[in-house]
Amino acid sequence: MNKAKKALAKLTAPLDAGEASLMEHVHHDINQESTDGSISIETSSEYVAVGLHSRPREEKLEDSINSENAFLEDYQGASVTAANASVAERVIEPTLVMFEAMASLTSRLEHAVKPDALRAYLAEFISTFLYVFAAVGSAMASRKMMPDAATDPSALVAVAVASAFAFSVAVYAAANISGGHVNPAVTFGMAVGRHISVPMAIFYWISQLVGSVLACLLLKVATAMASLTSRLEHAVKPDALRAYLAEFISTFLYVFAAVGSAMASRKMMPDAATDPSALVAVAIASAFAFSVAVYVAANISGGHVNPAVTFGMAVGRHISVPMAIFYWISQLVGSVLACLLLKVATHVPVHGIPQEMTGFGASILEGVMTFTLVYTVYAVGDPRHGPLGAIGPLAIGCILGANVLSSGPFTGGSMNPAYSFGSALVGGSFKNHVVYWVGPLIGAALAGILYDYVVFPVQVPGIADGHGV
Repeated sequence: MNKAKKALAKLTAPLDAGEASLMEHVHHDINQESTDGSISIETSSEYVAVGLHSRPREEKLEDSINSENAFLEDYQGASVTAANASVAERVIEPTLVMFEAMASLTSRLEHAVKPDALRAYLAEFISTFLYVFAAVGSAMASRKMMPDAATDPSALVAVAVASAFAFSVAVYAAANISGGHVNPAVTFGMAVGRHISVPMAIFYWISQLVGSVLACLLLKVATAMASLTSRLEHAVKPDALRAYLAEFISTFLYVFAAVGSAMASRKMMPDAATDPSALVAVAIASAFAFSVAVYVAANISGGHVNPAVTFGMAVGRHISVPMAIFYWISQLVGSVLACLLLKVATHVPVHGIPQEMTGFGASILEGVMTFTLVYTVYAVGDPRHGPLGAIGPLAIGCILGANVLSSGPFTGGSMNPAYSFGSALVGGSFKNHVVYWVGPLIGAALAGILYDYVVFPVQVPGIADGHGV
């Protein structure tokens, strides 16, 4: 019995799991047939299958193994086939769909740039331009002709009729070319209903928007040109010409007196640059001269006598830009002429700043002084304070004299770009000249904005024509 088991162990050792399981069944059969427990290899010829010499059992074992291998191969093949089919479904099919969509989009884009499509875009551009130009132009015309157009029903009727006729003509003109949309909303509705492709709808939108913007720009330019023409016509009327002459004369008088007093103090006092009495003399002369210059021109030009004051008035919309430019020209010419006449007598002093002072600091000082001057001009010229009398110009002259006293040793107390320009041009030195433009102009603009839009925001028509200031 022990020998049979040892032989069985040797024969089953190299077998795999399936063969070992089959041999265990054989071993079980041997144990059942050996009732006396003494079976041997030599005598048990019926169970030679222990050594795998029995043909019937060997064939069964091979058939079983072959069947199992065939099953495994079939199963693996089916799994691979299923996996490949799944990959094809997940990758290939979406790729095909994407390619189809791209092909469709390419076809639509090609259709959107054909000559017929380009003509349609041009038709939409022209029709939209015509409609918007007529509709917006009618609204502008109604407001121009009817001051109360916002509440007048006839103005609304006029705009509605003009818009209706304009839209009808625009649609009719483009109907056989582009369909006559003339409206991005119409184009969007057609695209939703698939009457027009999305690429073409986008190009329709671009054409319509560009046409509308161009029409509005032309209307704006036309209105601006009309307004500019009106202002230019107003700037060359006899009253305006008299105002320019008044500014020229007043500026000439002021600069002649101010620069002349400085020259006289230097002539009479060799150390005038450090003598306080010389500064007081120049300040008093400048104050009186400016008061007189403002007073004689107040009822003609407003008595600016200073480009900074004119700039502040233009910022506050009390004087038109063309008139402000002519005011500047008159003031600069008056200043230069006064300095030229003074140069015949002796050297003309030029405004300057000390070495220890920076240009920025000098600009701030000039800006603050000009702010106080222009704010005073606004205050005394406001009709709400009563008619302008002699006290108004005197108040302006007093603030000017006070500023000259406070800043004379530092910047010369100009507060007037025309004054500084005339002396610099005739004196032949423009060193730090920008200080006397930047500071005063900024200070004047701030004064005008503060007075008109913060302190007294109510606009008074009496100032706009240049009178009363």
